[in-house]
Parts: sequence; C-alpha cells; structure tokens
Amino acid sequence: MAWSLNRDAEQEVGHIVSTLGTESEEDYRRLEPAERYMVDVFWLIAETNNGGLDQYFTNQSGDHAAEVLEALRAIGATQTLAILERACNLFPNGTPSRSWEERNDQMDGMLRVQNLEEGRNPQFDPLDAEFYSRGENLEQLLIDYWKRSGAKVRTRTESEAETLARVADIRWYLSWRIERNGSFQLQEFAAWMAEDEDLRIWGIAYDVLFKAYRRIHPEPGMELTCGFTVRYLLRCVRDNPMDGELHSGYEAAWELATRIKQWATCLPESAPVLEYAATHLRQEYLDGDDAVRKRILNGALEHALESAPVRPFFDDWKVHPDLREPWKLAMEWAVDHTE
Repeated sequence: MAWSLNRDAEQEVGHIVSTLGTESEEDYRRLEPAERYMVDVFWLIAETNNGGLDQYFTNQSGDHAAEVLEALRAIGATQTLAILERACNLFPNGTPSRSWEERNDQMDGMLRVQNLEEGRNPQFDPLDAEFYSRGENLEQLLIDYWKRSGAKVRTRTESEAETLARVADIRWYLSWRIERNGSFQLQEFAAWMAEDEDLRIWGIAYDVLFKAYRRIHPEPGMELTCGFTVRYLLRCVRDNPMDGELHSGYEAAWELATRIKQWATCLPESAPVLEYAATHLRQEYLDGDDAVRKRILNGALEHALESAPVRPFFDDWKVHPDLREPWKLAMEWAVDHTE
C-alpha cells in the first residue's frame, strides 16, 4: 500500500467502536454524528480489506453506504470518497438499496448484465485496487475528526464491563472445551439459555447446540433444542445485531427457515415444534415494525414455505386480515421454488 499504516490510530478506532454498543440498528441510530462516522468507516475498512467492495455491499454493512459517503466527506477522505462514489454508481440509478435483500437482488442483476450467474462482481476489482493503494490513512483521519468534534470515548458502567468480561470468559471456555472434545452438562447449557438479558450469551448457547450437541449430557432433546433455537433466532431477527459475532436479522431469518424445513422431515414427531415455531413467527410478524416484517417475509417465511409439509402450519395466515397479503407473497415465491 502507498501509505504506512498507523497502528496506534487503528487500535484507537477499534477501541472507540467497541465502546459504542452498536448491536442493533436502533443502537446505531442513537449515535452522535462523530460516533456514526467511526462505526461506518470502521466497517468499510474491515469488510473491504477482507473481501473487497463486493463483500462490503453484499453484507449488512452496505445498508449504510449513504452514511459512509457522508462520513468520508466529513473527515476529508477525498480519495476514498471518490472510490466509493464510483462503486455506488455501478448500482441501478447509482443508488445501492438500504435494504440488504433488495441490494443483493441489485447485485445479482448486475452480474446477469455481464452474463455471470454468481460470484464476485469483477466491476469492483479496479476499485478494490485503488482502495488498497490509496494515499490516505482513514483511521488517522477518523481520529483527527473525532478530536476536532470534541467527542468523548464512552465509558461503560460497572455492570456492562462485568457482563462483557463474563461473555468473554464463557466464549473462551466454550472454545477450549470444543477444541479438546470436552463434554457439557445439560445443567450448564440450560443456565446459558435462561440468561435472556444478554443476547451474546444466547449466541454462545446456540454455538454449543450446533457444534457440540452430542457432547451435551444428557442430550437436550428436540423440544428444548428447537424451542431455544426459535427464541434465539427470532430475537436476532427482531434486534438485528451488528457486532459480527451473532446472526444478523436476515441471517437469523434464513437459518430459522432452514431449521423449520429440517424439522418438517421428522413429522409427525416434530409437529409440536413446528406449531411452536409457526406461532412465534406469526406473533413476531404482527408485533414487528416494517424492517422486522420484511426480514420475516423475505428471509424466513418465503423459504420455509418452499417445503410443502411446512405449509399447513401457516394456514391461519390465509384468513388473518394482517397476514393474508404476506402469506400470498410468500407462497408466490415458495410455489416457484418448491423442494
């Protein structure tokens, strides 16, 4: 790269972002401008360094492309701003959708125009090369703007610090036990499931379920396992975590659809589990805002209904005044993609 990386600035940016608590879109919207600029540019750097601009726009970080342009203008990153503007101009009408699903549809269309069916979009390659060889240090520009703005690094409360430390300890313990093929007692697993105040602990319990299920003694069984899976994934759908460690809203919706279809292969034994999932999905849709409803419709319902045995569990949607239309839309997709 043309510029020498300032490790102190990079570490300072990472530290500031870690204190901001942007686990959800709601958290993000509460940030002050200087804080949002930190988060937005941090994820632009992280995603693009890892997998190019194609990865940045493919992932949920691309939801905030417009805000990143604003941030780059504010901090004076003129070279990176020009690169990102040209990347955005590749999208229809020069505007990447704020919706993750719609933006990925846009990107699929951009591939089809080039007679490509899937994979990375080669249109981003020259822009990636410019991004990697740019002559400006984004981290240092962020720190300089932060100081000029008078923004202060947030301090966590004692309880927040204790929770973070506890989550880190549990995550280390989990990794250590899995690497050594260790076993887990159902009692400790159930304790993690009962701690619903911090979604990260639920995320740890979910990891245990699907990385070391056979090593939980006694085995949790279908009802406990599937019930917790529904609660965890629907909470992710609702909260839309943005920390990179938990399922994002759409990732959780997709995974829930996959689990529901898997459970349908175990009918009739799995009927109570499917009824539980359908009931909670229904209520989450009714209680949710527009963003949550889109994630449920496009991420979960459409794909779950691809399985014909799943459909009877959602029959009540056909007659409910608030569910009839989403059910119809989901079925249009599902019938075309029936498994």
